[in-house]
Amino acid sequence: MENNNLPNGTAPTNGQPFSPKPINSAPMNNTPVNPVPVIPESELKLPQENFGDAAPVPEEKSGIWTVLLLVLLVLLLGVLTVVVIWGEEIIDMVLPASELNSADMEDTTLAPTPEPTPEEDMAAMETELESIDFEAMDAELNAIEAELDAEASSTATTTP
Repeated sequence: MENNNLPNGTAPTNGQPFSPKPINSAPMNNTPVNPVPVIPESELKLPQENFGDAAPVPEEKSGIWTVLLLVLLVLLLGVLTVVVIWGEEIIDMVLPASELNSADMEDTTLAPTPEPTPEEDMAAMETELESIDFEAMDAELNAIEAELDAEASSTATTTP
C-alpha cells in the first residue's frame, strides 16, 4: 500500500524506505529517459597550454599623455612656488616704483569732501522745503480722489 499524500522526505508508516516519484517520470521500465551522450576521447583532453601563467597585461596606450601631464603639473607648481616666494620682487622688477610719476598719482587721488556743518544742513533742508510746491501736490491728490470716487460710483451702479 503506497501513501501518495505524504510530502517529499517523510517516511511512510509501513516501515519501507520512502522514495518520492518525479512528477513527469518515465515508465518504470529499465530504459532511461535521456540517453547518456557519447563524447569522443579527443574532446575530453585538456588543451596543451599552460594555465598557470597570468594573462598578459595589455600595453598602456596613453603613456605619452601621462608624461606630458606630469611635466605640465610640475611646471605649474614651480611657477606657483616662484610667485608665492618672490612675487613682490617680481612685481617691482616688472613695474618699478621710480617710473611712476607723482603727477599721475595726484590725478588718481580724490580730495576729501568737507563735512557740512549743522547750519549748512539746516539751510539746505529749508531751501529744499521752499522749492516744493505743496499746492500743486494738493491739486493732484484731489484729482486722483475724484477719479477714484467716480470709478467707485460707476461700479456700484453697474453691479447688481
